Amino acid sequence: MHTYEVAMRSKPGPVEQYNGIVTVFAESEEDAIEAAYRKLKRGAFPDRNRGMWTVDAVTRRYTPTC
Repeated sequence: MHTYEVAMRSKPGPVEQYNGIVTVFAESEEDAIEAAYRKLKRGAFPDRNRGMWTVDAVTRRYTPTC
């Protein structure tokens, strides 16, 4: 597992806007995007579907191995 930061923003509309970074653990960038959608859905934005989000960037964070 790796740590990823997914930069996401909500698409413009009549609801509260979000623009930020979602930190998740995943095996790949694609998995990280899915995990970020799920995290937002379980958290502050349960009423938003995938079509209401834009992914701006996915960054894999350095994970030291000990």
